[in-house]
Amino acid sequence: MPNTAEDQKPPSRGKPKRSRMFGGMFRQRDPEKEKLEKEFLSTYASAFGSMPDMTQMERRERGVVRSVLVPLAGIALLACAMLYVGYRIFNQSSSYVGQNVQMDIAGPFEAEIGSEISYTLTLTNQDTIDLQQVYLQVTYPSGFVFTEASQLPVDPDNTQWDFAVLEPRERRTLTVKGQLWGEEDTLAELVAELTFTPRNFLLHLEERRMHVTRLRGSVFDFTVDYPPQVLVGEEATYQVAFNHEVGDLALSAARLVVELPENFKVLQSVPELEGSGMVRYWNVAQSATSFAPKLTGIYTEKKTASEGVAANTTPDPNALVFYAEVRTGDTEPLVASRKMVVPDIVVGDILASVIIKGSHTTLAANFGDVLPVSIVVRNKGESVVENVRLTFAEAPTDGATPSLVSWDAIDAGAGGNLGEVSIFWDQDAVDNFTRMLPDDEKTLDVTLPIVSWLAYKELEDAGSIPRSWQPRVVVRVIGTYISAEGTREQTFESNPVTLALSTPLNVFVQARYFNDDNIAVGTGPLPPRVGETTTYHVIWSVETFLNDLNDLTMRTVLPESVSFVAPVDIAAGDVEFNPVSRQVAWRLNALPASIKRSTVAFTVSVTPATQDANTLLTLTGETTLAAKDAATKAAIEYTFSPLTSDLEGDPAVSGKGIVEAAP
Repeated sequence: MPNTAEDQKPPSRGKPKRSRMFGGMFRQRDPEKEKLEKEFLSTYASAFGSMPDMTQMERRERGVVRSVLVPLAGIALLACAMLYVGYRIFNQSSSYVGQNVQMDIAGPFEAEIGSEISYTLTLTNQDTIDLQQVYLQVTYPSGFVFTEASQLPVDPDNTQWDFAVLEPRERRTLTVKGQLWGEEDTLAELVAELTFTPRNFLLHLEERRMHVTRLRGSVFDFTVDYPPQVLVGEEATYQVAFNHEVGDLALSAARLVVELPENFKVLQSVPELEGSGMVRYWNVAQSATSFAPKLTGIYTEKKTASEGVAANTTPDPNALVFYAEVRTGDTEPLVASRKMVVPDIVVGDILASVIIKGSHTTLAANFGDVLPVSIVVRNKGESVVENVRLTFAEAPTDGATPSLVSWDAIDAGAGGNLGEVSIFWDQDAVDNFTRMLPDDEKTLDVTLPIVSWLAYKELEDAGSIPRSWQPRVVVRVIGTYISAEGTREQTFESNPVTLALSTPLNVFVQARYFNDDNIAVGTGPLPPRVGETTTYHVIWSVETFLNDLNDLTMRTVLPESVSFVAPVDIAAGDVEFNPVSRQVAWRLNALPASIKRSTVAFTVSVTPATQDANTLLTLTGETTLAAKDAATKAAIEYTFSPLTSDLEGDPAVSGKGIVEAAP
């Protein structure tokens, strides 16, 4: 029979129901309750079955230890609660954030080998609690020679500093100076590690920073003058001009080392070479500021790369390698500058040399240059040669690129036949070439015009030149002759000369009263007025198109009547004013071609005197720019005319620079 809704109700938790069988006279039995009652009686009833009087039972006294420990435990719990609450309240304003402890390193991104450089380390506590046990460890680049620091180090190696405590918002700076030595185009890494303990912390925390400097050039600089071509068995002289400026650095040893190829025999050296084998050297006196050793020798044969390499492991087995070796204190020798000399070893009678602006190897040139070229042809053999012919042209370079020479504008000189992309001479054009006696020599002079920057850009925009290509021109002479002892035609070739084209610059030097948006950046009357002050912005802007620039400096000198107010816009570098020399200088370590442009601006003010009425005011003297092309190593120099109140670079007010008389 199915359950009804009534049957599904939960049992009542009220009084027990009376039995319906006996009319409710007896209560319903509860077996569980009867069981508990029996257990209670068996535990507490006497032998006669009676219960004790619970109200007459005596209370047992507590123990002494328990009486003491219980209150103490309560007090301890209360103290812990108070400490926790205090900790939470305290840490609302004095917690260690951990992301606001800042360490910065300022230093040069490029430096000349052996030059004095400085690193400035700035430590800033941007948190709200003290930093304690502040300790700085500096690991110098290999080749760094410590000279001084703005704070005394705590160790004999000059690498550790103890700053004790950095209070909230406190900033500390440390400047470390020294000289940096190493191989050219290598990276020098300075690493700084800061350890500290925030107040109320148990653990030491660390911050780590690194600064990287690329080594360029060297204060230990030298040049090697040598013949571009050398006959096997003919004496050749290598003249070294070795110059160095070491400042206050104490050198324990300085050497000029030469690594010789196996096929080179030394005949004479002034002063005498030291050492033995294929690696020899000259000692450089510490007090000397110049050194010019001379080495004379002969090549016993001409080697090719397939015959193995020389003892110096250079790719060319005929190369001589010169390098300056510096020893500072107890350190290992450091190579400060290296040059590889590779003359053209000739087996034959005719020597041909190409010389451009005094160079027979590589030199820097500019777009639009017209360069003088000398071609020297000599019969260095012992017999007569006849029917000499030669062609001056561009040598092949990597990749198929159009010529960067304006061949249609070349001056081919006497006897030269100008072709589409070459100049040709033969025995009909040059008398000496019909028959050249031993030791006969002929010099041919021509010009070499380089295309303009505008023409280069047109080639680049047309896709004829890859945008990543480093523009250069390589020229040489190739020719033939017939020995008088036979009829077989022999060939000869000159040294190649490489012209590395420097980056053109776009430089602006302006004085402005309004900016490009026609918003006034100057103040005061315009035109300027006697007895009243007018301020102007002087703007310098430099843009590089091809190569990075290094060591950029712009300078000008302010007239006595003009005041330097302050820099107002510095994209990069530093702007400084010397109140004694009145020189304003902008210095920028590097301007990458990827960034292209950098601009600075500074404010000057002038208050015209009575004698200035009806005249233009001179705001600056001549402005000069000096920089170095990072790719070609060429020095770049520009000079700009003085700026005046005429404001030629400000079209809104140009021509409003004549000083008005006082009203």
